[in-house]
Amino acid sequence: MADGPILPTRIDTGTHPEQFVDHYRPELETPVGTVVSLHGGYWRIRYGLDINTAICHHLVRRGWEVVNIEYRRIVDDDAPSVWPDMTTDVLAGVAWAAGLQGAGTSRPLIAVGHSAGGHLALWAGAQPHSPITAVVALAPVADLVASDRQHLSTSATRALLGGSADAIPDVYASASPRALLPLGVPQLVVHGEADDAVPADMSTDYVAAAMDAGDDAVLLSPDDADHFTIIDPRTAPWRDIDTWMDSQRPV
Repeated sequence: MADGPILPTRIDTGTHPEQFVDHYRPELETPVGTVVSLHGGYWRIRYGLDINTAICHHLVRRGWEVVNIEYRRIVDDDAPSVWPDMTTDVLAGVAWAAGLQGAGTSRPLIAVGHSAGGHLALWAGAQPHSPITAVVALAPVADLVASDRQHLSTSATRALLGGSADAIPDVYASASPRALLPLGVPQLVVHGEADDAVPADMSTDYVAAAMDAGDDAVLLSPDDADHFTIIDPRTAPWRDIDTWMDSQRPV
């Protein structure tokens, strides 16, 4: 594939203005698999799916069909919880991506998410009858209870779910990947030790818990990577990410 701009096709997956995906199609007649991309930004409206554009370009050049998902986000921290609507949007995007696979395909469908998008990728992979076959979580907010108690990003988790972990424990239990273990799909978690937005030990603890629960989970902890290094596919961690993703393809 040429090194010039790669223009996706925008597809509405619902009637809300933020229910859409950008679909990237590789030049291969048969893609090696499908990726659903979920962007970060602590679930807030000022961050959109364009954050993951470089990742989408990188993966489509490697032969993956890529579906970059947009979803409804927090508009105001004092507004009602956006969580139910957000899940509708994410699952609609995943379902649309799964429809590209065709019946009986053995090609993988991998969710790749960063930060809040890492949380959503893990969460989506854990849902009953999910078509997702593996997850790559880049600096994910994998434990929403810990995020709430540490008041990460000025208590973004409370704005997302509509209250604290102590006030609405059942909501946290249904929304937090840590509480949903085992997910039942292979997971690669990549979290730089220099991350000052999401603590690296959240991923360390999450992967240990995932492995204890019986999941196939791997942690990569690049020493000098910060929160945004790992969404630049030109950086060293992506060599390992590409190798791991390739390992999820059928032999």
